[in-house]
Amino acid sequence: MEITNRNDVLLRGYYYHIYNGCNNSERMFFQNRNYPFFLDKVMKHLNDFVKIYSYCLLPDHFHFLLYIKELNILIGEKKRRTVSQAFSNLFNSYSKAINLQEGRSGNLFNRSFKRILISSEKQLKDMICYIHKNPLHHGLETDYKFYQWSSYRGILESEGCQTPYSEVLDMFSGLDKFKASHNEAPDVLVKKFEL
Repeated sequence: MEITNRNDVLLRGYYYHIYNGCNNSERMFFQNRNYPFFLDKVMKHLNDFVKIYSYCLLPDHFHFLLYIKELNILIGEKKRRTVSQAFSNLFNSYSKAINLQEGRSGNLFNRSFKRILISSEKQLKDMICYIHKNPLHHGLETDYKFYQWSSYRGILESEGCQTPYSEVLDMFSGLDKFKASHNEAPDVLVKKFEL
């Protein structure tokens, strides 16, 4: 189920595929240092609200598979920060930094990020494979396993650690089945979820 209306709520306790691109198909990452900078911003703004199970950052858009753990956080006595506000803060903060770096102005991102509610375990696994294989679809890499700006390598290295990535391996019943699921996913899987 695709949800694109800005007023739609992200539901606590559910998984979502969240993705967004830049206005007019502009670049999101202009220099290599922008990729880790964006990931740092993601952790700063979203960590209280979500667990990120997979991601892929591409030159003009990004994909996250995440779990909503909190809907809002109390700040002070009355003010609450919501998960939607946290995303807005992330996009605004990153846009300001890129505007300063590139001498541009205006919002970098499309106004409303898109989200797909994950409704089954199969869809969850398929979406993780889709996100990791996205660099192939866009012709950025000949082997998704070596793409630097996705969570694939981090998940492989997380075996035995207490992280959301190790939970991903548990979803696939271990490292071998995680790898096999990616290898067995047909190329049409990438087109099936084309954005």
